[in-house]
Amino acid sequence: MTTTTPLAAVPTITPQAPALPPLIAPTPAQAQAQAPTAAATKDRLVEARWIFERQLAWISAAEVKVGVVVTIQVAMLAGLGAAFGAANKKSTWALGSTTACVLLAAVAIICAAMAVKPRTDGPASSLLFFGKVQELSAPDFTYRFMNVTDEDLLADYSAQIHVNAQIARRKHDWVRKAVMVSFMSAIPWLSAIGLLTF
Repeated sequence: MTTTTPLAAVPTITPQAPALPPLIAPTPAQAQAQAPTAAATKDRLVEARWIFERQLAWISAAEVKVGVVVTIQVAMLAGLGAAFGAANKKSTWALGSTTACVLLAAVAIICAAMAVKPRTDGPASSLLFFGKVQELSAPDFTYRFMNVTDEDLLADYSAQIHVNAQIARRKHDWVRKAVMVSFMSAIPWLSAIGLLTF
């Protein structure tokens, strides 16, 4: 008669969670090494504010030039209208020059109007752009602004700088067209004034 030896009990292995490293406060040397990062962000914020203000200044400069173009065109049309009304004889050349001057002046004024047309382009979310700020309630804006980090604010400034640069470029393009057409309108204006006066 044979006897069987009972199997030894297989030991069970209980999985253990990996030990987490203890929280250690940074040494003074490590804290000093991390300090320039925050200081660099502060410096970038100062630079971003300056660049942002420069973009706004370029936009304002374009709108000032528009005022000059419109003033010149209005003065030219007023003088042409006075000469046209006082002329006893209006030749075909005089009528043609007058028509060309009025059309070019109208084009110049339209280009000027496009330059001062408000642009409300902006990022999807911003704490700087009035179009997005007004969409928030006063408590919501106050809470978000008081809790925004320097990095998020720097990103907001960067987006605003890019958008305002695009707006400034479009405005100056329209101003350039208005100035060019305004100079072109001086040729038929001088011709019309000469033909109507003499």
